[in-house]
Amino acid sequence: FSLFLPVLTPLFQVLLGVLLNAALLFGLLALVLKLMFPNLRLRDLFTKHNILLLAAGSLLLSVTDTVLRTYWEDYRPISIAIKLVVGLLVLALLSWRIFGKRIKATASLTT
Repeated sequence: FSLFLPVLTPLFQVLLGVLLNAALLFGLLALVLKLMFPNLRLRDLFTKHNILLLAAGSLLLSVTDTVLRTYWEDYRPISIAIKLVVGLLVLALLSWRIFGKRIKATASLTT
């Protein structure tokens, strides 16, 4: 096993980065939505489809970070700002999907 550890270390580093980005996005989405809508259950927010979208968003965030770090020399000083922009874009798209569906459902009930 110790022979494979140096080979697998970069893989574990990438996997850990994706998992940390996913945890950050999940936690941020849950916190913001619970603060905005305290009566909303987390079970309604974290459906299988939304979890898949958050996982895809965290993968997109990790890929963006890796590609920019590789090809852009001056990326380090502004990496946090770019991660925040991409993360907020993913969260905004997911929130639009969640609440857009709710708005359509309530509009169809009232008419």
